[in-house]
Amino acid sequence: MKTRVIVQCDGTDTVVDELEKVVKEELKSMDVKVSKLQTLDIYFQPTVNETYYRAVDGDGKEITGKVTA
Repeated sequence: MKTRVIVQCDGTDTVVDELEKVVKEELKSMDVKVSKLQTLDIYFQPTVNETYYRAVDGDGKEITGKVTA
């Protein structure tokens, strides 16, 4: 069984897995090795359709950014 988490807001559906994929692709484009991250926090604001993230790599370096879903 596959489970999907979908956020509904103002008539728009957003699949949480797709947000995660977009954030990870952005990190990879910045030459960040996603497999080496200690943490990855993703904050989705459906009312403004923006996604922010905070990652901490293996050396403790913080990486932050914003993507539009």
